[in-house]
Amino acid sequence: MRTDELDFELPDELIARRPADRRDAARLLHCERASDAIVHRVVSDLPTLVRPGDVMVLNDARVTPAKFTLIKPTGGRVGGLFLEDRGEGTWEVLLKSPGETNTESAWTFDTQGSCGATARSRTAG
Repeated sequence: MRTDELDFELPDELIARRPADRRDAARLLHCERASDAIVHRVVSDLPTLVRPGDVMVLNDARVTPAKFTLIKPTGGRVGGLFLEDRGEGTWEVLLKSPGETNTESAWTFDTQGSCGATARSRTAG
């Protein structure tokens, strides 16, 4: 599988920034098997949806602010995603279309502050 096969557009208004005020008002994605339709619902709809023998998939993952943008010394912008904390200030990241990279180049984060990044290695993929 290629990583670009995992790309999709997700509008900002559909990204949960904090838990719902009322738990039964939390959003729920429902796949109607008969029609293959994807329907947006809320948790309070569950009693009308679940039947004996149905499969329910629960996602208990916490939302992590893992996306970031880097600015290359040339001024170009590169989108990225934090994947794994390797310890001692080192992270494994996935960069989207970084183009030619030099492991000696220092890039800056597109945020307030003075945090920066340096590429240590590159893995083809």
